[in-house]
Amino acid sequence: MLIINSEYLVAPLFCSGNILEKYVEDLRILNEVIDDESFQVFKECNIVEEMRVLDFYPSDAHFKKIISQDINSRFSANDIVRVLFRLLNAIPEYSNIIDNYEIEWKAQSTDPILSYLSDIRKSHYKDLFHKVIFQSILAQQESYIFSLQKNSIFNTNFDIEIDTGILLIEPEILGTVPLDIKKNITVFGGVKDVIVKLNGYDIYKRADSAQSLKLAFYFGVLNYLSLNKIGRLISWDDFDIGQYFYESLINNQCANTQQFSTLVYDTVIKTICRKRDELKVKPFRISENSNTQKTFEGLKGFRCHLTRGHEALRLMFWSDPETRKIIFANVGPKMELIISDP
Repeated sequence: MLIINSEYLVAPLFCSGNILEKYVEDLRILNEVIDDESFQVFKECNIVEEMRVLDFYPSDAHFKKIISQDINSRFSANDIVRVLFRLLNAIPEYSNIIDNYEIEWKAQSTDPILSYLSDIRKSHYKDLFHKVIFQSILAQQESYIFSLQKNSIFNTNFDIEIDTGILLIEPEILGTVPLDIKKNITVFGGVKDVIVKLNGYDIYKRADSAQSLKLAFYFGVLNYLSLNKIGRLISWDDFDIGQYFYESLINNQCANTQQFSTLVYDTVIKTICRKRDELKVKPFRISENSNTQKTFEGLKGFRCHLTRGHEALRLMFWSDPETRKIIFANVGPKMELIISDP
């Protein structure tokens, strides 16, 4: 469960540094996660009004000022606000089973001590911490909180130890009270650090479109880079899924949980991460006896060995020699080797 708070959504207005590129990519990825319905994503209640009270209402005027300080920005203020409000309109408000109970809490403290934009925001986070703690006790469900501290760098995470407790609760469901509670919570400043904790193959197993395949591979890429301590940055726009790719997966037992699904999933991720030394990647030639590489509107075609034996499957993809962007075209058997248009 992901819980989006006001400070995260207006991060460029009070965080330090030029962060617009990372910020917009975060918003785009969250929109993809919501569209795919793979994970629960919520926003804090009355979030637009909360931002207005803080004088951080996400308007064109606010973002124009930020963009004027970043001459390399590819985005207009209108672009950013449009993506932001698409996200806001798609996310339901966060509700919690705690509302069904009368609870007297022990005084709450955090280590380290946090800074807040106002006393109202301090109260908001005190209540939110109570809610996610109660949720984890009662439903064994972990929550990922998105927020940022003033003047912090975007994507900064804060590990917090919360000391609190429940003195009384009605109706009684916890057994013995009072109950002392110490809970470690991470407040996340960027979506990628949450993604690395999640399993992209779970998305792949039910993917039924190019959009959901791309999301599955993106999750897998970030997880692979993190697990293998590879300091390479892979963005959402560094690869894409061709129009015939999903159909070819179905036809060759490579989709969802079919026979070769894990093999294709792992190979695609290594290809995106440029780990081609571990793969058998060769140029896709225009014919068996030719040394000329197949091209499509400036893109160069490649093939990658997947399986031996009867199937002898190959993964075909296009690569832009200037940007190095990859477009996965299709999977097919060696005996009928073709590369589909992007």
